[in-house]
Amino acid sequence: MCEHNLYILEQGQATFMTILNSNKLRGSFELWHSRLGHVNHDTISHLIKTGHLSLTSVLPNPSLCASCEQAKSKCVPFCLNEKRASHILDLVHCDLWGPAPVCSNFGFQYYVIFVDDYSRFTWLYPLHLKYEFYDIFVHFKSFVKNQFNTSIKAFQSDGGTEFTNNRM
Repeated sequence: MCEHNLYILEQGQATFMTILNSNKLRGSFELWHSRLGHVNHDTISHLIKTGHLSLTSVLPNPSLCASCEQAKSKCVPFCLNEKRASHILDLVHCDLWGPAPVCSNFGFQYYVIFVDDYSRFTWLYPLHLKYEFYDIFVHFKSFVKNQFNTSIKAFQSDGGTEFTNNRM
């Protein structure tokens, strides 16, 4: 029975709990991992210890399944590249990270990092909000031009929205 887009158990929660506790819920680790939304190994182990699940096969190595591996990676890893820039600021890599799960003491939630490919020198700037990136980038660009008497020749990023907006 469906009510307000929710399926209602006609026999109520008591019936569900009886089935849950009857140890009739048997299946392989892979099956429960998939049925429970690809939960981690510890969650399934806890459900087994508390008697809510029974396994029909031995627990496998708790490594990620193929779906979890693909879902947890944000992009395909880069190939090893032996090429390096031949001069300072010929290539600058950049990434913006955040929001952080915990704010810093000064309220920073985002962090931008700039890495010079030639020297591997790294600059880190904390941000309160993501939209502050553009102003930090303008500041960084003028700072390195002043320090090294040369401009950034190429800029590499992951193509996130902070890099593809109208201001950049």
